[in-house]
Amino acid sequence: MFRGTTLTEESDIKMIRNTAILGTAVNIFLSFIKFVAGSITASISLIADGINSLSDVFPSFAVAVGIRISERPPTEEFPYGFHKIENFVSLFISLAIFYGGYAMITEALDRFGKLQIIQNPIIGVMTAIVSVITLFLISTYKIKIGRQTNSPSLTADGEHSRVDVFASLAVLIGVSGSFFGLYIMDAIAAIVASVFVIRAGYEIFKDSAKVLLDASVPYETRNKIKEIALETSGVKKVRDIRARGSGKYFFAELNIETDANVDFEKAQILAEKLKTNIRGRLKNIDNVLILLEPEKRELNRIAAPLEEDQGLDSRIFPHFGEAQYFAIVDISTKDHSLNDIKVLQNPFREEPKRKGILVAEWLGEQQVNKVFVKEPLKKGPMYTFDSYYVQVIETKLELLKDILAR
Repeated sequence: MFRGTTLTEESDIKMIRNTAILGTAVNIFLSFIKFVAGSITASISLIADGINSLSDVFPSFAVAVGIRISERPPTEEFPYGFHKIENFVSLFISLAIFYGGYAMITEALDRFGKLQIIQNPIIGVMTAIVSVITLFLISTYKIKIGRQTNSPSLTADGEHSRVDVFASLAVLIGVSGSFFGLYIMDAIAAIVASVFVIRAGYEIFKDSAKVLLDASVPYETRNKIKEIALETSGVKKVRDIRARGSGKYFFAELNIETDANVDFEKAQILAEKLKTNIRGRLKNIDNVLILLEPEKRELNRIAAPLEEDQGLDSRIFPHFGEAQYFAIVDISTKDHSLNDIKVLQNPFREEPKRKGILVAEWLGEQQVNKVFVKEPLKKGPMYTFDSYYVQVIETKLELLKDILAR
């Protein structure tokens, strides 16, 4: 099932939407002052940059709309939700960047060999400076919020605004060159800036396409999921991890091994505990699918409380926590042969309180998976064994060798 939207996520969504709206307003402002300054100075580069800023209005607006659509709840037709709308928006932004770079190169090549005299260049210089500073600040803010909220479309829009800084720098260099009669500088700078623009467009296009094609999330994320799984009591081995992105969220599928003695109810509890651990330590994970399989054990490790240390002839002690000794025996799962036997003193026998719980924890840490007892255990030790997924078996047999012969 999909998790509900938390207060933190709602705050992130609002922050993304407000940032996108701010970006739209900034681009409208910049396009206006560039058109005015271009008309006053007769600078084609300023007017072209104004058109570039105006063309940026729609991508920023599209981010705000895309965020709103992507957060719609799943439907029967779209059971995985609409998160990938953000990646479609990012893909569109990359195409807009490609077009902007193409337009800049075309304009720069067309200007070679032509004398472009700029009137009142100081106005053009001041406008270009305002544009560079404003675009740098807004792009930095968009990228920061995009990464903080893991929003691919807002991050892409921020990268788009960042490369527009180079376009405005090209205008600044070109207009400044008119002070020295170096009018060709405008065209050269525009070509250099357009290379950065096209490269940024390629990176955004690549990242968006990978998510839309269900490429795996980065190794670091998958390795973190594996670490969390292996730290969860009851998980013996992680066989496989698959994770794919979807907008600012990602989905994960885990195939894990757990104790062969875990019943269906305990397996469900383990799966929910693992999901909770992963969601609690990783941000922006939408759904976790857990596939549990019995552990392929070569040995069963069995424990039993003993009255004395007489090896296989030891008698089973009736009071679990007060036993002087415990046998820990490894039995082959293939042919049920005895692999190893150890008789250990009970380190908690003299404890005044909680000795049963302490012994249960001790045996759980010894990776025991079956415990034989003569009398029913109290709730404390039983809960402890449950947390370690240890099977507790009551027996009427008197000797250790009789238990192992079963």
